[in-house]
Formats: sequence, structure tokens, C-alpha cells
Amino acid sequence: MRFLLDQNLPIGLCALLTRLGHEALHVEPLGLGAATDAAVWAEARRREAVVVSKDSDFLAFAGSDGGLVRLRVGNCSNRVLFGIIDRAWPDVVEKLERGERIVEVRA
Repeated sequence: MRFLLDQNLPIGLCALLTRLGHEALHVEPLGLGAATDAAVWAEARRREAVVVSKDSDFLAFAGSDGGLVRLRVGNCSNRVLFGIIDRAWPDVVEKLERGERIVEVRA
């Protein structure tokens, strides 16, 4: 599965998702670090990727087309965030494969 990580997430999360067997891109190296949510969503659609973000603004896009993984984990260290993702990701992928458009991950 392919994921596009929003600017509010660490680039290092791409390596974890890759280790879990997925393709993961971050907006920063794509020149979208300061892009609007609409531009990030459009890029995800172009790449057939699921957006991963802490930003609730993406909920406005997710109902129509594409997918969103919304991380509701608050402010935490990268170590804690990576642990949450590592544990939750199999369930996230299962839900997306079943056709759910919005999957929330909570701490």
C-alpha cells in the first residue's frame, strides 16, 4: 500500500512504514512542505496514496475520494509515535483494504 505523509509528521516515519512493507513518501522532499491541504490531497490522489496526518482538516476531503489515516496521538516523541504506528499499522491496513476511507489511530 502507498502512503503520503503530511508535513506534521517526521520524515523518519517513512522508513518504519517501508519496513512494514509499504511505500511511504513525505511531502517535504516532494516540495509540498508548505502546500495547502488541498494540494497535498491532490498529490495523494495522483499517486494513488493514502494521506497520513494529524490534521483534522483532511476529513473534509476523505469522504469523496481516497483514504486518510488520521493520527490522534497528541504531541509525543518520535519514539512513542513510532511505537504506536508499529503496533497499530496491521489493523490500519486491514481497515483500508476493507474499503474504509477514514481510519483513526489513537494513542
